[in-house]
Amino acid sequence: SSALPYRIIFRIIFGDIEMEVLFVLAFISIFIALQSWIYRVYALKNLSARIGFSKNIAQCGETVLIEEMIRNEKALPLPMLVLKFEAPRPLIFEDMTNTSLSDYHYREDLLSLGAWKAHTRQIPVKCKKRGYYSFKRFSLTTSDLMLLVKIVYALECDATLTVFPKQIKSIDFEIMLMSFIDERTVKKYLIEDPFAFNGTREYLPTDRMSAVNWGATSRCDELMVNTYCSSVHSEISILVNVEPYTNDRREDCIEKAISIAYSTALVLTQRHFEVAVYCNSRDVLTESDIRINRGSGPKHAEKIGYHLARIDLSRGCGDFDNLLEDVTRSRRDLSAIIISANTVNSLQRQLIRRHQNGFDFIWIVPLNIYDPEPVILDALKPLTKFWRHRFDG
Repeated sequence: SSALPYRIIFRIIFGDIEMEVLFVLAFISIFIALQSWIYRVYALKNLSARIGFSKNIAQCGETVLIEEMIRNEKALPLPMLVLKFEAPRPLIFEDMTNTSLSDYHYREDLLSLGAWKAHTRQIPVKCKKRGYYSFKRFSLTTSDLMLLVKIVYALECDATLTVFPKQIKSIDFEIMLMSFIDERTVKKYLIEDPFAFNGTREYLPTDRMSAVNWGATSRCDELMVNTYCSSVHSEISILVNVEPYTNDRREDCIEKAISIAYSTALVLTQRHFEVAVYCNSRDVLTESDIRINRGSGPKHAEKIGYHLARIDLSRGCGDFDNLLEDVTRSRRDLSAIIISANTVNSLQRQLIRRHQNGFDFIWIVPLNIYDPEPVILDALKPLTKFWRHRFDG
């Protein structure tokens, strides 16, 4: 037959292997090479993935969801797909399956995605600590049908989560602030500005005759007196000092100070005080210190929480004396709540000097439960409050 010479040549080269077997092997090799090429070229085509948080702002201790979404919008199936991401350590996974813990939470989710299919998953995490969080790394890894080719796709992710400082919900905390707040509420209504006319009212025996409005009296046929707006603004500034208070640079009482500042701002804004906040810290985004001009209402309280959440203690801090100087330079009638775990003598002497010059304040010193009280100079003791409430966030 005409095929005989080819079979003789085949046996000389390949020995006893049957030609049909070789054809099968050749077909398999071609198939493997072809599908490998197809996946290398097309596996990442029309493949989209997103990872984010269920909300942008959360309270400390709240549970939020990490949302995964992958879409394969092509006819080529993906038999093996691994979604990897790194989540900040203070976000606690309720289910640690497929998650390892080191300096970050390393999460790997394995799935298979068919043609024209989508995958969604929600992973609950608890916000253990205030901060400004984002995903450091986010990638997809896929393979061909034979799992011989590894294809890695690194993605960008702009999802962020701002966790507000822990809110102190304690009657003891409000009592600590009450005497300072109530005294200024009374002053608000007792001191009037003679240049801020507010209207007229009927004369009372306690009114001065100099306050009588004779024009209004003649029109109303009874004594009428002028009323004026208060010259004391219902404004209180919160000054937070994040300078180290121990040689080993512990941060637990500084975190407590930030929490006290946020909780104080909430109490004051709820009582319709105008609140300004200053802190010698560094913002994680702008690297500048925290300076929030006075304002009131829920939106302003949220703004304060947002900025305090972004304090990055690892970036160091500015000089608190300079901050005091800047804040008090233009306001001699300033009322302030100072929060500082640092109690060095130089700071205390600075506070005494400014109090003697008319600076009105109280000083809150956050302490751990079993910390001894620091030595406070006698002139400052009436202005100093210690806060030992248990704190875990």
